[in-house]
Amino acid sequence: MSHGLVSRQARVRPIVCEWDASSTKPGPSQNSEAWQELLPRIKSISKPIVVNRRLGELIPATVTSCVSAVLANGEVPLLLGGDHRLSYSSLQAVNSHVDLSQVHQWDAHHDHHQSLTLNNYSVFHFAQSRLGMNIFRHGLREDGAPPAQIPERPEKHVYVSIDADYLDPQDFASVSYPLPVKPSMRCDIETLLSEVEEVGRNFEVIGGDVVEWCGHRATEKEKEIVRRLVQGVVDCIGK
Repeated sequence: MSHGLVSRQARVRPIVCEWDASSTKPGPSQNSEAWQELLPRIKSISKPIVVNRRLGELIPATVTSCVSAVLANGEVPLLLGGDHRLSYSSLQAVNSHVDLSQVHQWDAHHDHHQSLTLNNYSVFHFAQSRLGMNIFRHGLREDGAPPAQIPERPEKHVYVSIDADYLDPQDFASVSYPLPVKPSMRCDIETLLSEVEEVGRNFEVIGGDVVEWCGHRATEKEKEIVRRLVQGVVDCIGK
């Protein structure tokens, strides 16, 4: 594995994917029109790669290939899903290009359930057990997540993974699995952007994703929140 593949001048390449085959509540598979509307309003990104939903069960492998090609081209991949299972496909590719062991996850759920199959609620169990990833969680409201392990050596690269249901459902409802926010927590767009920016100041963000958004039923206010979110991630990657 090599280091320093992504230069500070590298552009972000969005990869748009409609897919929620592992979800029990279909919804994130109907978002391409919303992304098509929002992406022209995002600064400093390259033309998106759109993964055709007609590929069906080939989509996870296709995402891995697309992310790998983007990295090989000196760009930074930003997966716009689709359900959270696709994060594993992206992480597989990133892990083959750089020595990556740290993921920062913004999510209401830990998605670390043990399962015989890889799906949207076991994705980080497989990321840890198969890829050796340490997962640092933000906004978690679901019990049962194992603690992150502090790496034995300083980390250079990180991956950021953002599930839209991190956001307080009182302000953002276009998700399939909302969870109320605890009184002691803040899970709004300002908090999320501040934390993403902090990660970007301390590490080189080698890739990321924004998943589990049901864009087809989002309000204009929610679309603006997602636009700010994606722009914040792009800005973080570009530093």
